Amino acid sequence: MTARQAWRRGAVIVAAVFAVAAAACFRKGKGVEPARQPVVLVVNNRGFFDVDVYALSSSGASAARLATVTGFSVARLVVQPNLLQPGGVLQVRLHPIGTLVTWVSPSLQLSDGEHAQLDVYSDANGNLSQSVLYPLTDSTSAPPLR
Repeated sequence: MTARQAWRRGAVIVAAVFAVAAAACFRKGKGVEPARQPVVLVVNNRGFFDVDVYALSSSGASAARLATVTGFSVARLVVQPNLLQPGGVLQVRLHPIGTLVTWVSPSLQLSDGEHAQLDVYSDANGNLSQSVLYPLTDSTSAPPLR
């Protein structure tokens, strides 16, 4: 083998190594996930107690206070996408003011275009165990954002 042939063979090997290394470093993108829209949460407080409403992110690891909803009133809250759990899951925690009680809702998976309603039921001691969180689709129409 001549020096010229050895040089060509070496150049081909180096080029092949670079091509393999470049292919190994390249990751196919998963695509850009569309930005989620804020979720409207309609809170219908059917009890005497004013309640603090919190959004729980990451399986209850942290809570962000959304609002206080007075007794026997309805409030429309906007939950920003960063306050949802991964996958568009909404979970809330309630605390009736003046009690030691807290209530955590089951996780609610929301699809695009869905909003949520929270019906708050409390007894004389502030027990919220009968409260319900459920999705509202466009057909059940949440109040429009203003």
